[in-house]
Amino acid sequence: MSVRPVFYLFSGLTASGKTVLARTFASSRSLAYVDYDTLVQPMLRAIERQDGVGDSRAAFYRKWREPCYEGLWDICAEILGCGSSLAASAPCGNEVKDPEFFSTLKKKAGVDFKAVGIYLAPESSFHLEAMKRRNAIWNEDIIPDWENYRRLHSPQRPVWDADVNIYLEYNSFDNLNAMFENVLKENGL
Repeated sequence: MSVRPVFYLFSGLTASGKTVLARTFASSRSLAYVDYDTLVQPMLRAIERQDGVGDSRAAFYRKWREPCYEGLWDICAEILGCGSSLAASAPCGNEVKDPEFFSTLKKKAGVDFKAVGIYLAPESSFHLEAMKRRNAIWNEDIIPDWENYRRLHSPQRPVWDADVNIYLEYNSFDNLNAMFENVLKENGL
């Protein structure tokens, strides 16, 4: 009898801690792990070198969002379709709003996996400081207009059809891993 694979999808705004938390979690459970930025950044840097970013980096990323995410979901579907459990991290701005997201991915994978959606929701002033410390190139459009960014992209509870939805609010990275582990235990994971 085969074991039902589990897909742990860590999501949230940029610099919310999803990559570090997901990588730590995947390592502790010996899970396959896929990170959106690691997957797409080499391609996006090549496009940027060849064509530039245009008027804004934000517009550039919006332009290439769908093909980048399609590649991520195809890789996740391949791994899950082989019967392996998986952890992945990605912002998932559109996916958290899709009430059929995981059902669609299950069809693509050809397997009924258990979907665990994790959304990281840092408090605003803590999040801004994390963005400044991170100093990523795409922050150049975000940090100068922080209040507008947070108004347009405030953390939101996902409506996707995960079997288990975890929404973590926090104001420090210090105890985030312990908080997450406690929530997993509460949910029998």
